Amino acid sequence: MSEGWEDCPPLPVGWKRCEVYRRFGASIGKTDTYYMSPTAERFRSKVQLVRYFGKSLDLTDFDFKKGIIVSPTSKVGECGTRSSPPPSIHPSLLPSIPLPIPPSIPPSIHPSFNHPSLQPSLPPSLPSSVPPPSVPPSLRLSLP
Repeated sequence: MSEGWEDCPPLPVGWKRCEVYRRFGASIGKTDTYYMSPTAERFRSKVQLVRYFGKSLDLTDFDFKKGIIVSPTSKVGECGTRSSPPPSIHPSLLPSIPLPIPPSIPPSIHPSFNHPSLQPSLPPSLPSSVPPPSVPPSLRLSLP
């Protein structure tokens, strides 16, 4: 089971890391990261690692997915993180210019409604000389 497992230097000696590509499902091609302890215990999340190490190892700056220690200054600018809270603007300082209301476009004029594939299709009508099909009485269903 050592196939694909590599040493993970940020963790103590004997810890291994493995990335596995998903082969099926909606998230095909994405990777799952696993860690294995020297005693062959597997971990699937940073939460599990933190719980295992407790206070003996600080994993605050450990990037679970990449398997590296990230310096706190390099986290600034990453997607979803902020170096400071967003500025708040008091509503009285906002301009009181009314926003224009876009005109509504009637469906008959809007180009997306005029495309032939969006027009309702009706079943072909039968010629008036063809009578509707009749079902013999022996095959008719009777309702209670």
